[in-house]
This record gives sequence, structure tokens and C-alpha cells, in this order.
Amino acid sequence: MKNILMIFDVPFPFVKGGGQRRLYEVGRNLSKSGYKVSWLTFNAWDQKKSTIFENNITYIGTRKVPPLYNSKGNRNKSEPIIFLFDILKNILKIRKYDYVWVAQWPLVHLIPLIFFSKILGTKLIIDWWEVWSFKNWTSYSIIAGFIGYCVQQSTLFFIRIFNIKVVTDNSLDYKKLQPHIKNPKLLLNIPNGVPKDEIEKANLQFSSEYFDVVSLGRLKNHKGIDYLIKSINILKEKYNLNLKVAIIGDGPEKDNLVELANELNIIDNITFFGEIESPSNVYGIMKNSGVLALTTHNGGGGNLTLLEAYGCSLPAVAFRVDEGIDEDLIDNGKTGFFVESVDAHSLADGIKKITENKEILSKMKDCALKKSEHLSWENTTNSYDNFFKS
Repeated sequence: MKNILMIFDVPFPFVKGGGQRRLYEVGRNLSKSGYKVSWLTFNAWDQKKSTIFENNITYIGTRKVPPLYNSKGNRNKSEPIIFLFDILKNILKIRKYDYVWVAQWPLVHLIPLIFFSKILGTKLIIDWWEVWSFKNWTSYSIIAGFIGYCVQQSTLFFIRIFNIKVVTDNSLDYKKLQPHIKNPKLLLNIPNGVPKDEIEKANLQFSSEYFDVVSLGRLKNHKGIDYLIKSINILKEKYNLNLKVAIIGDGPEKDNLVELANELNIIDNITFFGEIESPSNVYGIMKNSGVLALTTHNGGGGNLTLLEAYGCSLPAVAFRVDEGIDEDLIDNGKTGFFVESVDAHSLADGIKKITENKEILSKMKDCALKKSEHLSWENTTNSYDNFFKS
């Protein structure tokens, strides 16, 4: 039996998110293939127990999960340093494992793991989901962004020097990572999976209302939900299209978004569900919807929400941006449309293309579902298993 240690600051299912969902799904499937799986992370479960065994994964908590976001809804800048400190405290323990599989974020912990994996003779695999440009880093914060960019480039330098295996989840970042990997065999693109069993159990009774458009995710400014709300107003005023929208998720921008919907007098068109704990209820809403609006304009290359939407027969409308969703994930005109400009009018045109013609919508729904058929967490896990052993 092979021992594998997964490292990520937040654990699924205790903290929702695409990155931790990926580790969770692959980890529990690896346990069915003869692996003993552990996860070193912040403790987001019962605080009285530092270690628990659940879903065939041993969760090892370093401390109570610190605040992930500050009062403004931005990432807490001290959290990566806290996680780095916890990794350093536990770093000698990695020698007990055959494989150490670590996620990219929060980034600062990777260089020590690279060095100690070589010293201790442990096989290290890094999941690297996003390569950010200097402009992207500094758009968040000049000083912190500059430091983040330097850490990113230094880490990529050591990955190349020490021949570390790297996995990404999309072809966009695969291309960005290629110059940093000496041996092409050490870099692999493994797409996310689709939880088909959970989608089949979707609770269609959770909301009986049909939604023309659905949006999912944390309500942050870079998620672009304001563009969606404005586009619905444009479609109503310009084309007399009275579309119904479901917005699933919570975050610091929620009050501003509700206020915007009220100002535009379209609050009756939009249902703000907030965060929904049950995936069955989320998939129920998605199955009762027409199109997914992916309005993020920064990050999300291997977007898990998009793949889940395909599993629910949902085509997508998304912004085409340099550091956004992987273009290979949307077959333009078949499983959705890319919008060329990041603005409400362009988004409105994209939504209109799909929703106003029921025949086009039906064909796109069929294409979306077909695209999801070869995507499963079992296939994703098999790819990891082979890569670990290669």
C-alpha cells in the first residue's frame, strides 16, 4: 500500500471550493485503488479532534482554520504565512510518505517543500492551476502583488532546477508552465471531473421555478456578477426579454449587487439564493435552468463550475480574457459562447443568442451534456495514479 500526503490549506467538504474539491475527489478515489490517503490542512471540523478519518481520508489539522478573508472580503494576507509556519513545523513528517501531493495555493509553502522533498527522498507532485502575469499580481496590491510575483517566479525556477512533477487542470496554464519544465514528461494536464452520481441525485423539488440564467460562485468584484445584472436590465429594456436569474453564492459584494438590482428595477427578475450547502439542491436549480453565466474576468482556467454545468446539460456564456477560463473548455457555438468584450452589452448579446431561440438552446444543452460524458473523477484519478507511478 502506497502512502500519499495531500497538502492544501483548506479541506473539502468542510470548506467549499474548486481546488479542495479536486483533491478530495481524487484522494477518496485513490483510497479505493490501494492508497492510504492523508491530508495536512487547517482544522475546519470538530475542534476537539486534531485528526479525523472521513471518506477514506485521514485529515490532519495543524490548527483551527484562521480567517480566510478580511472585513473587505479580500484574502487575509496573514493566512499564507500562518500556513507556511505550520508546514515548517510538520515538514520532517513528509519522509513517512511515498508521495506528497501539494496544491499551488497559498504558494509561499512550496519552496520549503521542494527542498525538503529532495533532502528526504520523497516524491513531490505540485498541482499548479494558475500562472499569473506581473500585471495580474499587482492589480490586487502593489507591494503584496510584487512579493507574490517574485515568490511565483522563484518557485517556478526551483521546480525547473529540481525536476519537480507538475499537474495543471487546463491547457491555458499548461502552455504557460511549459517553459518552466525541463522534461516534458514531468508536466501533465489533468482536467477536473464531473460528479455524475451527485448530479443524478439532484433535488429538482428544491426550486420549482425555471431560471433562464444561473450563476454560481463567491460574490466578489472580479466575478463580474454586476455585469450579469446589468445585462439582464439591457435585455429587458432593449429587447423586452423578461429573463429569470438564479444567483447562488455569498460574499462581500452581495449587498451591492442587491442594491444594483433594485436601482435597475429588476429585483423581481433575480433570486439571490445565498450559499446553498447541499450539492443536490444546487444541481436541482442548475437542471431547472437554461444557461450558465460565467462572468469571472480573472482566473478560473480549469473551471469546475463549468464542467458541473455541462453535467447538468447547461451551456455557458463566458468572457474571453487572457487570464480567464481555458478556451478549450467551451466549444464556441456548440457548448456555449465566448464574449469578446468584458462589458454588460456584450454579455447581453451572448445570453440572447442562446436563450431567445429554443431550438439553439436545446441543441447546446445536448452538446454540453455530451462534452461531460468523458469527464469523470474516476478518469481524473486514473491519470494521477499513472503520473505518480511514472
